[in-house]
Amino acid sequence: MLVTVKIDLYNLEELIGFLRDSLAIANDAPVPVLAAPVAALQTDYDALDEAYKVSQASAFTGSIAEEDDERDASFIGIRKYCEAHRYHYDLTLKETAEVLLKNIKLYGTQLYKLGYQAQTTVLDNLIRDWETKPELVSAVATLSLGNWLAHLKAKNANVKDLLLDRVREEAARIITNTIEQRKAVVVAYRNLEKHITYNDFLNPSPELSTFGQKLNTLIEQYNQVYERRLSLARQQTQQ
Repeated sequence: MLVTVKIDLYNLEELIGFLRDSLAIANDAPVPVLAAPVAALQTDYDALDEAYKVSQASAFTGSIAEEDDERDASFIGIRKYCEAHRYHYDLTLKETAEVLLKNIKLYGTQLYKLGYQAQTTVLDNLIRDWETKPELVSAVATLSLGNWLAHLKAKNANVKDLLLDRVREEAARIITNTIEQRKAVVVAYRNLEKHITYNDFLNPSPELSTFGQKLNTLIEQYNQVYERRLSLARQQTQQ
């Protein structure tokens, strides 16, 4: 007897993962009496998976890359400008540059190698330091870096906004593009369930029994994933 799967409550990633793993079990050890419903499920799963992949492509990606390149150039320029002042004949300028370089080192001299979101967060913190900590505010003024810092801050804000826009766009597009495929794949899975139950009663076999056991284990695992996600959402709502 099959465990009840909460397939209608799974989010899209959980649904795709569950179906992918279910089909892997079915295809690794085929059960002849399930060949037709498994093939139908595979067809509908492939359509859903393809729609999901297409939905992940974003029109914002190019713009993010362009803004990120300018952000990187601004950060590298500021860092190299400070490094150049290490060799300045004016001791005050040299020491001032060291103050800023020390702060840069705290966050990472090559933080431009981080992912978009991580780099955005780190730069937010660095910029906040340079705008609020007296010693750093004074150093920025002494080295006349105000305009350059403002440019870096603007580019970092642009990347942050574009990342948020991409998330919103992807979420809306994924929902729109996969509605019909999701309905079809759930129907196909329910049809497979019926065939398993029917044949388990009328045409029992060791292969079918083994398949059912493996599928039940998988169902329990994905139900737990769903329950953990639900529990976490409730905790966040209560905070």
